[in-house]
Amino acid sequence: MALKVLLLRKKRDDLTRALEGLREKQAGYAAREAELETAINELPDDAPDGDRAAVEQAVSDFEKEREETE
Repeated sequence: MALKVLLLRKKRDDLTRALEGLREKQAGYAAREAELETAINELPDDAPDGDRAAVEQAVSDFEKEREETE
């Protein structure tokens, strides 16, 4: 019986550490989201298509990464 308890505690501790890592990752997303928002707002209306595509790609990558974490 004691061994089962040890195994369950170990599993719980591993899952808790993994969850903490994901929470830390999500906290960093707020800063990246603010940076991307600034990049979008600073993009001039007559910006070259390459610049627009770069910003759109960065936003797409960010959203994909954030969804994977959730």
